Amino acid sequence: PDYAESAVRQAFYRARKEQRPIVLSIPIDVATQECNTSGETYVSSVQMFPGQQRIRPDVDQLEAAASIVAACTKPIILVGRGAMDGGTLSVIERLGQRIGALIAPTLHAKSALSDSAYYAGIAGLFSTRVFIDLCSEADCVIAVGTSMNNYSVLVKGKPLYPNARVVHIDVAPHLMMGNGRGADCYVQGDAAVTVKALEELLQQRKVSQTGFRTPSVKKALQDAVRDPKEVDIEPGTVDPREAARQLDEHLPPNVGMVVGDGHFMSFPTMLMKRARGPHVFATAFGSIGQGLATAIGACVGTGQPMLCVEGDGGALQNIQELDTAARLGVKLLYVIFNDEAYAAEYHKLKVKKMNDQLSRVRAPDFAKIAEGFGCIGRTALTPEQVGAACDEFMAGDAPMLINIKTSRNVVSIPYQRMHMGIDI
Repeated sequence: PDYAESAVRQAFYRARKEQRPIVLSIPIDVATQECNTSGETYVSSVQMFPGQQRIRPDVDQLEAAASIVAACTKPIILVGRGAMDGGTLSVIERLGQRIGALIAPTLHAKSALSDSAYYAGIAGLFSTRVFIDLCSEADCVIAVGTSMNNYSVLVKGKPLYPNARVVHIDVAPHLMMGNGRGADCYVQGDAAVTVKALEELLQQRKVSQTGFRTPSVKKALQDAVRDPKEVDIEPGTVDPREAARQLDEHLPPNVGMVVGDGHFMSFPTMLMKRARGPHVFATAFGSIGQGLATAIGACVGTGQPMLCVEGDGGALQNIQELDTAARLGVKLLYVIFNDEAYAAEYHKLKVKKMNDQLSRVRAPDFAKIAEGFGCIGRTALTPEQVGAACDEFMAGDAPMLINIKTSRNVVSIPYQRMHMGIDI
């Protein structure tokens, strides 16, 4: 028990300093005992460590990065979670304008600078065909605040930027990329400070180029996320692509978004383009059913209204947490893409010509379940009903569930690539 004060201090200190979860384990027998402290005033982690100091880049590394960027003609700026604050994004956009760069976020930085005409969408697994084609032309990638893991540098196991040199900017001393290589130039430094210094250095060198920022590229990006494949939609169901667009259109940017895991996640991830804060992807360990509890926590933690999108299989894992949402009175919109199947398995089984019936699951009336827990429940059988339910949610204060009956016939772009061999 005498170690308790020190343990608490260290736990909070490490959580702030290392920016990761820390487990503070207090055994029951110890929890009931008195803690004999040293008599000194407790010093909190905030007092000891108010925040990460801004690391300034090494001058030689910065010069090397500037030389690579100055020599390129078609650059891409990859924005990661470590570059999401407003100050960093503004200097990234200034750099992008100077060198004519496309802007592409990683999954966890989704919608960063999405108001730019040269926002190219998520880099990696969720990339559009247009962006993948442009990546093959790129001769430089400037990665800011991202680990550059395999999801960001590979598509179907092939390099996403086969002809590009990489300038990698991060606060870590060094990071190996997902392809098992280091960047051509790695610059350790605070994202905002380093990008600002790089842009100023390029200005001194009188570097200014059009790059990718041409009318033809701008036009190509405008409809890049549209899947051209025509699909027969079963009567009484909604095309999940249209459902995602309705959500994006009817929910304002102040509504944050939590997305669970499963086949359905590609639709809100790729098609909902508005900048929202926060974006949370509850996909740890590739496990379904983590969305609802995560979204309730995000509502409480941020005080903002939240959208949570989950599949019907995932919803059945933890739907009892709607009781928590109702009890807390959080402004949460819980949207279920309900195709009455574990769709990730359903589409794989169909491709392998196996019995897809094994993955079909009869869904309960989710709207009535929501009402039973004290929430508002709605069922949507058309895109218009999705939009109307969103408007109703925004006009009220209670947690709401929308049960969208979605078509099983629509296969997401990543699944078409990974499992059907379609280069879309």
